[in-house]
Amino acid sequence: MRVRYLFASMTVLSCALMGGVEAGAAAARKNVSPALVAPEHEDGAFCKFYRVTNPKIVVLMIDRTLPVTNASDREDAKEAMTQALLMTEMGQRLRIITIREDIGSSKKLFDDCRPGRPKGIASLFEAPENPEDLKVDEPAFNNAVKAAVDAAVDERNRLQQSPQSAIINTIASVGRQFQGRLAGLVLSSDMIEGRLADLTPKPDAGLDVRTRNGLLEKAAELGQIPRLDGVMVKSFTVNLWDRKNRPVLSDATAKDLRDFWIDYFRMAGVSSVTIN
Repeated sequence: MRVRYLFASMTVLSCALMGGVEAGAAAARKNVSPALVAPEHEDGAFCKFYRVTNPKIVVLMIDRTLPVTNASDREDAKEAMTQALLMTEMGQRLRIITIREDIGSSKKLFDDCRPGRPKGIASLFEAPENPEDLKVDEPAFNNAVKAAVDAAVDERNRLQQSPQSAIINTIASVGRQFQGRLAGLVLSSDMIEGRLADLTPKPDAGLDVRTRNGLLEKAAELGQIPRLDGVMVKSFTVNLWDRKNRPVLSDATAKDLRDFWIDYFRMAGVSSVTIN
């Protein structure tokens, strides 16, 4: 009897100790919070609900070639998100994608219409939206967009660093896919192209006119300058994305980089372009 009692007591003590270890491990795991994950949002849910077909599209591109390492990077991406939301009118579609080393690695983060129906002649022959629906759906749309961007630039969401940024290739792909429907393009990127050509200037070495024109000619020859007629373009964080690993360019060199992109977008036929 005493042996059985001793054995039972040791078993209880062992279980208690193991339970304590597991509880401690669980507590430790809680202290390391996981990366943000955006709640699932069905692509085109609001487009379907408001019966929107073939809408105009605004595309927000977030550069995730390099890790997001500081609060300023995240704030810049959120500012780009704000601009994309301002561009997206009622009944227009907002798509958010990442820029990576090639278009095949680009990830779609969000894709849906701003609640409501687009303005135009067709809207005169349709019943107006229910204001009560819009009161609920507009905040839901904004919150879903914010959640998608927050998750994309969460520093705990570590993507493998890419050796190149396929910025031109991604722009060209989007331009071809949505030709005639693209209303706006917003980029949160350092705008240092590395796929089509090495656009990584040294801190004090400029990109002279001859070099810029040569790169533009190469892009045109490869079909990498899409038709973006009437598209509004805004770009943020030129030369600021990777502060730790890449020196900040001089003002003159940063201007050369901006001039290259302004020329690129003008060749594409955009209505307006703002670089940084």
